[in-house]
Amino acid sequence: MEMEKLDKILSNMVVRIETEKERGTGFYISEDLILTAYHVVEDCDIEEKIKEDLFSQEIKEEQFKIDIIDTESGNSINKAFIFDKNEELDIALLKIRTKKENIKILPFKLNKIKEYDKWRAYGCFEPLIGTNNSFEKKMMKGEIYQTECFKKNKYDLNLESKYLKEEPCHGGYDGLSGSPIVINGKISGVIVQEEQSEIDSPLKAVSTYKIKHFLQKNKIDLKTIGKEFLLDLSFTQEEIEILDNNTIHRINELNTQYKFYFKPIGQGYKERKEVKQCIEELESGNSIIMHGKAGCGKSGCTQGIILYCEEKQIPYLAIRLDDRMPEDSVKKWSKSLELGQNICIDKAINYISKNKKGVIILDQLDALRWTKSNSRKALITCTELISRINEINEYRDNNISIIIACR
Repeated sequence: MEMEKLDKILSNMVVRIETEKERGTGFYISEDLILTAYHVVEDCDIEEKIKEDLFSQEIKEEQFKIDIIDTESGNSINKAFIFDKNEELDIALLKIRTKKENIKILPFKLNKIKEYDKWRAYGCFEPLIGTNNSFEKKMMKGEIYQTECFKKNKYDLNLESKYLKEEPCHGGYDGLSGSPIVINGKISGVIVQEEQSEIDSPLKAVSTYKIKHFLQKNKIDLKTIGKEFLLDLSFTQEEIEILDNNTIHRINELNTQYKFYFKPIGQGYKERKEVKQCIEELESGNSIIMHGKAGCGKSGCTQGIILYCEEKQIPYLAIRLDDRMPEDSVKKWSKSLELGQNICIDKAINYISKNKKGVIILDQLDALRWTKSNSRKALITCTELISRINEINEYRDNNISIIIACR
């Protein structure tokens, strides 16, 4: 997705939150729900959590104590109440009085975030002294300075933060609590704390990975939010043209080269009960490790899986690791496979399989230790690929399965 389009969607999701005592930021996660930091709306809390399916009568007007402010006009455009909250994580879910029709929402990032990941966010700052603005909506960007999953803080992300124009935030960070942070086009966390200090991480956020159980408890299906943007987020138009014109053909070539290594004994392929077991696992969306001594039938099982994929028209990519040694990273390895400029293995199989199942076969894993002195790097690259596929599978209806064969 083009950055301009992504920023427009993100900006439209973000609103100003105001109560009698506090001001902050929030963002839509559905037509009638807004996510924010709990401390921004704490003074509007009620004694009992209200669930929509438990309503016995209409919500009383006085329960809508929270103002939703339009970031263009600065006027109150809606009212909300606290639908649910988690004080420990400093997160609150707000129910709004009038639905926001046709709001576009970015998908959620469901797996863990790494240090140095690049993030961007919109937030509603408190106004600078001397201006007539009630608040200032600004874009910010930065990197993940540190992750703190091992601590019991409400936040687990420390953010290094700058304006989009690389200017330091001399005006401070008041009003940013509740702002969404976005990594690679996906909502990845919520800012819950601002610090005025000299350290490199003045903003603290709680990751979506940490709050996903809170959202799921409220029957929010994180896999469906922003699903229409997932393919758009994954590929630019230029990449799609490369995938259609080059990558698919190249994957077919690699698969043909892989099948050339098969050396049938006697009458050729033989049905095995192990193949049936593997197919059952694939149909369930699981990945498989095939382990056994030389000559025990691993290649026969792999051949059977390929025949199954071709019969069911399941896209697959089969690689012998002793022949196509993984490079220092998935990106470099993909380049050596000639999949196309900036097209990585995970992106390629995700694109060609789309809504179907997909399969990646990594054969001869054990051969890595005998082929090169940097076999450890090759193993790390394979692990990186597995991690990338796991992340992709978080959003797919049909999983991409990885089959690893080794002695």
